[in-house]
Amino acid sequence: MMELTGHILSGKAGNVPRSVLIQLHNPRDYDNLRNLNMDLTKKDMSNFPIGDQLIVHTVMMIDELGLNINRLSLRLKDWIAWGVPEIKRDLSDNKRVAELAASLNQKDFIKNITEDGKSFGVTLTNLEWETIQTAAKSISDLFEEKTRLEDALSAMMNNTAPNIKAICGSQIGAKLISIAKSLKR
Repeated sequence: MMELTGHILSGKAGNVPRSVLIQLHNPRDYDNLRNLNMDLTKKDMSNFPIGDQLIVHTVMMIDELGLNINRLSLRLKDWIAWGVPEIKRDLSDNKRVAELAASLNQKDFIKNITEDGKSFGVTLTNLEWETIQTAAKSISDLFEEKTRLEDALSAMMNNTAPNIKAICGSQIGAKLISIAKSLKR
């Protein structure tokens, strides 16, 4: 076992002679070998640079979150348009639509959207409007999460790749790192 341990610690584990491996008769030797292997793996993993990988995953999450927010916002607008068809013409900011719908009742929402406070749409029931408000609140929360992730990405880029951030900004710099798969490439 000592000869095998020496091969592993010296970095020659791939070149362990067959005669050394045959000497592993005792089950404790296997346990010792496994424990030694686990310790070496943990040591190698603790030295693994993960900063650029966190950047890659964060920018991918921001992109996916943006796509989902847009899809859900369009669905919300379609839903609200039954009661307030003017929304599609008068309000294009998805974040503002979600915030207004989440915080106002239908009458106040109509007053905020239209100039005269009247709408050509159908009057939605309280249950229908409450359901819309719940969806709008969820979308508003997604907008906040996206902003939080963008702030975190900016901080990660400051720590990991300040030069790239200075040249092209956090988002584009992170996407470049993502395309390259790491900073080393």
